[in-house]
Amino acid sequence: MVADGMSSSSPVDPPASQTEDLTQLRQIFDRAPVMLYQWVLAPDGEARFTAVSAGCQQIYGLTPAQMLADIRYSMSVVHPDDLPAFQAAVVDSAQNLVPFLWEGRVQLPGRLRWLRAHSFPTRLPDGGTRWEGVILDISEQRAAEAARQASEVERERLLLRLQEQNQTLLRQAEALQELATPIIPLAVGVVALPLIGDIDPNRAQQVLEVLLAGVQRHRAHIALVDITGVRALDRFGAEALVRAGQALRLLGATMVLTGMRPASAQTLVALDVELAGLRVLGSFQEGVAFALGPSGAGAKR
Repeated sequence: MVADGMSSSSPVDPPASQTEDLTQLRQIFDRAPVMLYQWVLAPDGEARFTAVSAGCQQIYGLTPAQMLADIRYSMSVVHPDDLPAFQAAVVDSAQNLVPFLWEGRVQLPGRLRWLRAHSFPTRLPDGGTRWEGVILDISEQRAAEAARQASEVERERLLLRLQEQNQTLLRQAEALQELATPIIPLAVGVVALPLIGDIDPNRAQQVLEVLLAGVQRHRAHIALVDITGVRALDRFGAEALVRAGQALRLLGATMVLTGMRPASAQTLVALDVELAGLRVLGSFQEGVAFALGPSGAGAKR
């Protein structure tokens, strides 16, 4: 610790124990990885450091003697964008005797640093103000915060991208579902629903909803459900088609099942599944002929 006006000798030498304590205290101050300081603001506005620890070399790159010689350097390197806040904090602390607390950047030769200054004011008899405090280099902390914020921004960006991708996948899934269960108007009072793939629980519910909505929308009396493209019709799929036919009858429509494969027919017989209430025809063409013939929708025109 170097103090302004400190002398190496005095008229009366202090006891050896006091000298040892003072030396130890100076060593503690100078070895601290911070800059301890005392500075005075005179009533006429003149400012000067009156004591500075050796930590100033780590903070500003200057020796304590250089800092004591000219306080203006420590103020001149304050980043222009952070200078107004620095000046306002000094004025507030001096006028109201509140602690001085400031964080900001200083532009040193070849590098930019973040500093935190914290000191406590005392009013002097002549009206000036004296502060004792500490300055810390918080550049690494700020860099870590910036990295964390950048990581958060990147995480949010990735999350938004995932959400957009999920929305796209949902729209594609909906489009595929529509393609998987397309309701096709064939003629007045006749709609067709060609099915491809398996009939699982989700698909069964979709088939029911599409059929009911299609029949109602097109005011159909006959709905042709072609299962030529269904790989295997098991008990669940067959019972789902039976339920769909029963629901259509409540709307006054008839469901015609076409395209039954021999293997599916054998499976249904083995499982003892009855397609009660459904008209079953061999091919889609037969179903169209029935629907448009005298026994189908054509008879109801």
